[in-house]
Amino acid sequence: MSRDMLQSTLDQIEIALQQVSEAMLRNQSQPLMSASADVQRLSVELAGLMRRFPQSSNKLAKARLLSLAAMISSTRGALIRQGVMAERALATLMPSVQATTYKSASAGRHPYGSVGRQSGEFRAFVA
Repeated sequence: MSRDMLQSTLDQIEIALQQVSEAMLRNQSQPLMSASADVQRLSVELAGLMRRFPQSSNKLAKARLLSLAAMISSTRGALIRQGVMAERALATLMPSVQATTYKSASAGRHPYGSVGRQSGEFRAFVA
């Protein structure tokens, strides 16, 4: 029964990851959030199951776990790319949201921040 629980949990995680991918492709936020929550919940369940089983039974699921890790990694990368695209689109629509890093060129002679203060350490004496 324990192996069946482990395999069932792995199956559920695979289904949830596929739902995350489909929601990302369709650009649907609500299904994406619910599928992501399912992945998180099932991952916690899987971690608990893996602690209860002996190490020898964990080896049976190692190939599936590596496959799931690769799926999670690629999904994470896709989510990061989608987040960056959303931030860039927002910056295009509302440029006032962007904070300026440097002072504007019209604020003074030096467009890249303020002028450094002299510390007095490198004074030159001219005779």
